[in-house]
Amino acid sequence: MDNLPSMSTLVIGAAVLAIGYLIHQSLVQQPIPGIPHNKSSAYTILGDALGMLGHFRKHKSVWDWASIQAGNLNSPMIQLFIRPFGKPIVFLFDIREGQDIQTKRTNEFDRSKFFGDLFAGTIPNHTIRMQTDEKFKKQRRLLMDTMSNRFLTEVAGPHVVKTSQDVVELWVEKARLANGHAFEALEDIAHFAMDGIWAIAFGSEIGTLNTHSSFLKRLDEVELPSDLDSPVVIPAPTVPADYEALITITKAIQPAAVSPFPLLAHWWERQSTKYRKAVAHKNRLVQERIQDAKDRMLKSTATEASINSGVDNLVYREKQAADREGREPEYDSPNAKDELTGFMIAGNDTSAATFSWIVKFLADSPHYQDKLRAAINDYFVGDLAKNGRPTTQALVKAQITYLDAAVEESLRLAHTTPGALRKSLVDTQVLGYHIPAGTDVFCMSNSFGVDVVSPWAPPEESTRSKTSQESKNRTGSWNPDGIMDWVPDRWLKQDEKGRTVFDFHAGPSTPFGLGPRGCFGKSRPPCILVIPQY
Repeated sequence: MDNLPSMSTLVIGAAVLAIGYLIHQSLVQQPIPGIPHNKSSAYTILGDALGMLGHFRKHKSVWDWASIQAGNLNSPMIQLFIRPFGKPIVFLFDIREGQDIQTKRTNEFDRSKFFGDLFAGTIPNHTIRMQTDEKFKKQRRLLMDTMSNRFLTEVAGPHVVKTSQDVVELWVEKARLANGHAFEALEDIAHFAMDGIWAIAFGSEIGTLNTHSSFLKRLDEVELPSDLDSPVVIPAPTVPADYEALITITKAIQPAAVSPFPLLAHWWERQSTKYRKAVAHKNRLVQERIQDAKDRMLKSTATEASINSGVDNLVYREKQAADREGREPEYDSPNAKDELTGFMIAGNDTSAATFSWIVKFLADSPHYQDKLRAAINDYFVGDLAKNGRPTTQALVKAQITYLDAAVEESLRLAHTTPGALRKSLVDTQVLGYHIPAGTDVFCMSNSFGVDVVSPWAPPEESTRSKTSQESKNRTGSWNPDGIMDWVPDRWLKQDEKGRTVFDFHAGPSTPFGLGPRGCFGKSRPPCILVIPQY
């Protein structure tokens, strides 16, 4: 009996066990009842994070991994535990229901702070980090006009055309030196995207493409591989300091995007001397461009026709708003500077990714490439006969049915933006499942083909929201045969007069999101203006 523990020892032991249990329960990820999930990942600290990271290391992608989990769980809606110590994220692979959440249920769902956390250290005052309130609406108006038809055709269009001519000139020089060999073009597309978005944002040239072209023009030849099928390595100059600063800041966001701890991952990236110098350089650039715009756009002679860039538009509209509201203008506010920086980061990244895929799709599909070239030549037949190439105004105003189809098909397959992340504001339901308030719901944009070749039966209509049921026939459905092939013709139909027209609602695809939090850069992708020049 003397060896038995005392009552106080038992009490202390029980308390330690209880506290340990409570700590464990607070750390493990609790599943939302009813929603399919990987049983082995629930009630653990790391959840699905290790599986996601392992897939990323092997395939450099996480979104197809999420689709694989949906297939394994045989459900159009699943929950994944990818945030250690955090709540599960619901992944919704039903396109119609995702569109409904983004457009019709904005009183129940708003922008999640998950993606906003990726930009917390780069553009903390940008609208991407705001909830959809009056502050958000007011700040978004600073650059909203940059997606107006007038701005796109009269301001952005000419800048993109000029930049696309620069990349064509660069490729002409590369082709001369390659002498029949293939050459690397991916980095050139990244340079094209940055040069273009810089020109649209600030009305000036960053000069990355021209620097490269000038460098190559001084070369008579380069060393060629003995095998004609082998690509040639063409030297490149040092990129301009402005480009290096902006691309350094942009690339630092990428590790956070695939990390279970995005805030910590991005904090770590920001500690390097290179990053700090890049931010200081970017801050000087933005301040200089704002001052330049103020010097021009605040003159009494300045009119709307004087606007030649996004920053010009910001200064002009902010002056009008300040006069109307009886306050001092806020041209140099952290909010205005972050909006301009975000405009460049988002515009550069999505444009580069999309155009890279378009180039690949065209190269892989000579039949459709020929059809697109014929459609472009037919449309510009007068300009080609008169000038040898389309004029800038002809390019920016062009409406080419097959070009629209080719670009939309590229966006469908490129997965430039995988989906839209929303947070439930109230307790609600999606496809018959209970969604607690505060739950992140990832509405996948096109589900990587899962929506059309899914192993599960379509959800019962009765489980859908009323507004989703009402929109049942608004968008068509894809034929699953060859759904992962690049076929622009799937976006075409015959109208009542027998004409071939582009059908935006031919099938499900929402590459830029929808509703008040959709990307406002979706109106007319820059590639629409570039492709006709090749």
